[in-house]
Amino acid sequence: MNDDKQEEHDFNREEFKLHSRKVLAQRRMATTALIVMTIFTAFLLTPLIPIDRINAISDLSGMFYITMGGIIAAYMGVAAWMEKKK
Repeated sequence: MNDDKQEEHDFNREEFKLHSRKVLAQRRMATTALIVMTIFTAFLLTPLIPIDRINAISDLSGMFYITMGGIIAAYMGVAAWMEKKK
């Protein structure tokens, strides 16, 4: 009987470790997206890139912001939902 409890305890510990790694990976992904968005914006505002080049990539940069914002919003939404679920 003790072996069954030990196996269940080990399984719960492994499940907790897996969940912790998943949450940490999601947080790192959202943080990285926020940092990259900030660096990209700062880089575009410097005089290093001519305005005609910025105009040429405006459609691409718009998609970039939507994608990075989606990653951040998904992380925040899931984190809030998981807290509410507890």
